Amino acid sequence: MMSLIDPSSPDGAKTGVGLADDASGAQQLSRKLSIPVESLDARTPTSSTFALPDRSWLKESSFAPAWVWDADGTGSGWSRADQSVVANADGTLRPVAQPDGLRFSAGGADAVVLSGSVPDSTVTYEYRWSGGDLPAAVVDGARVTYPRIAPGVDLVFEVRPDNCEQYFVVDDATAAASLDDLPLTLVFSGGTVAPAANGDGFDVLNEEGAIIGHSPDPIAWDHIDDLGFGNPVTMPWMDSPRAGMYDALLATLTGAAKDDLEAQYAAHGGDPEFVSRQVTVDREVRGGSSVDASFDLPASWIDDPATSYPIVVDPVLSPTVYPSLDTWVEYGWTSNQINSTELKAGSVMSGSTHYIARTYIKWNATGFQGLDVTSAVLYLWDFHAAACASGHPLILRRTDEWTSTYLKYGGYEPGGWSAISASMQDYHGDLCGGAGWDTMDVSELVKEFEREEPTHQYIRLEALSNSDLHNWRRFNSKEASSHQPYFRIVYNARPDVPTDVEVEGVALDASFDHAAVSRPTLSATVTDADGGDVWALFTIRQDGIVVVDGLAGSKASGGSGTSSVDCPYALQPGVTYTIEVRASDGSLVSDATVPGIEFEGPPPSPSATPDDLPTTDDTNTTAYRPPTPTPTPTPTATVTP
Repeated sequence: MMSLIDPSSPDGAKTGVGLADDASGAQQLSRKLSIPVESLDARTPTSSTFALPDRSWLKESSFAPAWVWDADGTGSGWSRADQSVVANADGTLRPVAQPDGLRFSAGGADAVVLSGSVPDSTVTYEYRWSGGDLPAAVVDGARVTYPRIAPGVDLVFEVRPDNCEQYFVVDDATAAASLDDLPLTLVFSGGTVAPAANGDGFDVLNEEGAIIGHSPDPIAWDHIDDLGFGNPVTMPWMDSPRAGMYDALLATLTGAAKDDLEAQYAAHGGDPEFVSRQVTVDREVRGGSSVDASFDLPASWIDDPATSYPIVVDPVLSPTVYPSLDTWVEYGWTSNQINSTELKAGSVMSGSTHYIARTYIKWNATGFQGLDVTSAVLYLWDFHAAACASGHPLILRRTDEWTSTYLKYGGYEPGGWSAISASMQDYHGDLCGGAGWDTMDVSELVKEFEREEPTHQYIRLEALSNSDLHNWRRFNSKEASSHQPYFRIVYNARPDVPTDVEVEGVALDASFDHAAVSRPTLSATVTDADGGDVWALFTIRQDGIVVVDGLAGSKASGGSGTSSVDCPYALQPGVTYTIEVRASDGSLVSDATVPGIEFEGPPPSPSATPDDLPTTDDTNTTAYRPPTPTPTPTPTATVTP
C-alpha cells in the first residue's frame, strides 16, 4: 500500500488524487471523478485531508512536517518538505523546504555559522563562531560540513524535518582533548535557557517562561558505534537509514585499512547494532540566553584503546519541539535516543546476550475528537528485520503519560496498559525483499482517542513475547529525512452546530418573546462537512422537563440547508419554554445550540373559545419523541492510489 501523497517521492507528487480549494469543492470533485480529492484549506504542516467518493474523509497525519508554507520566502504557498541544502542568491545556504528558517554560512569571515528559529514561537537562535574565518562549507544532501574548523575536528550539521542536528567529527585523542575550548556559542533571542528539571540537558523558554523546546545532554560515540546506526555521520549522506553499514564500509576497503577496521570491530566487543560504547558528556548550563559548545570528554574513554577513531560528539544544542515524538530504548543503551533517525523494537540474541528494544510514540491526537472513525492504519518504514515472517509479531500497548524526554531501558520507562488489538500486517526490511512500509491496523486505538478527547496519546511498540528471538525490527523515525511514520485515518465528521434557529419564521434570539401559534413551525440551518443528508433535531423543555424530545426536521441534501418541522405539541399560553437544536447525519449528532433562550407559548386570542385552547390531552402528555430516522448506509471507503 502506498500513501495517497507518496512520502518516498522527492517531489511529493500525488498519485491518483485530485486537489480542490476547500472541503465543498473536494467533495464535489471526489464524487464526480470517483477519486480521493484533497481539501487544500485543511492542509497543515503535518497533515493532508481528502474527501472520498462515499462522502467520508481520509486524513494522513505525519509525525514530522510533511509540508512547509512559503519555504523560499516568496509567497510560494505550500511546498513538500525537503531537507536538501541549496545555495541562496546571496551565497548563504538553506534547506529547500524546512520550517525553521535555517540559513548556513558558506564560510569565510561570517561570524554566524547558522541561524534559525524555534517552530511555533518568536524565539530565534544563532551559532556564533569567534575562532577566525570559517572553512568553506561542503554540502552533501541535507548535511553541511565545515572541515577542520579546529585541528583534527570537523563541524557537521544535518537538517532534520523540524530541527537541525550538529556534530563534531574528531580524528584522534589529541583533538578530542581540545574540545573544551571551542569558540562556538549558541545564542537565543526572545528566549532563555535553563537546566532541565529532570537533570537531562536544558530547556528553552519563551519570554513568558513557558518551555518551548528541549536539548538533552551531549553524547559521544566511536567509529564502530557510528557504523551501527542507520545513517552514520562518518559516511556519505543517505536520505534514509540502512542496516549493515559496517559490512558496507568493510567491502570498500583493502589492505591495511581493512585490517584496521576489523581490529576496531573486534575491540568494540560485539555488533554495534546491539553493543554501544556511547558516553554521556557533562555540560554546564548557566542559564541566560546562550550555551557554549565546549565540554570535557572523559579522558578514560578518549584514551581507551577500544575507542575507535574518528569519534562523533553530539553537543545536542538545537532545541527539538515535540508536538509528536518517537524514541526507543534498548537493553545496554543508557543514552537518550530522542534525536535518533531510527526506531527499534523487538527481541533478539546477539552472541550470548539477549537484546530487547521498545519504541515509544507520543502522538498529537488533536482534531480527532467527535469523529466516527471507520479505519486507522499506522505506517512504519521497515529497513531491517531479523526474520521475514508474520509469526514474529510486534504489538502496541497504551502507556501512561510521560513528559520526560529522557527514557532509558528499565529505569525511565512509563507503565503500560493492556495490549491494543493491533499487530503488524505487512512485513518488509532487508530480509523481506527490501525496505518498505509495515502497517498496523490501529482502528480500536484511534476510536479510543475520539471517545476520550485527549490532546496526546502515548503508545509503545514491542515484541508480543520477549522469548521470541526473531522479531527484531528497525524503522525510520520522525527525524529521518524521508519515510517518516504516519497515520492514515478514514472517518465521518460530526455535523456543525445548527444556526439561524427560528420559531414560526421568527429568529430565536435574546429578543424573542413568544410563539405566534400553538403549534409553530420550527426551523434551523444545518451543515455537515461530509455532504449528504443532514437534518435538525429539536428539543423543547417546559420548566426543565422535556416535552418534545429530538423532533427530526426535514432533510437538507448536499450537506447544508434549512431543516424544518411543525411542532406536534401544542404550546400553552403564558407558559415558558426553552429550545435547543442539534444536527444529525444519521451517524453522528452535533453539539446543541446554546440552550436557555426562553420564550412563551402563544397568547390566548381574545375571541378564543374553550374549543380553541390547548387541552390536557395535547399538552400534559409524555414528551413527544419522533421515530428515529433511518440513515442511508455508508459504504466502506476503498482507496486505490
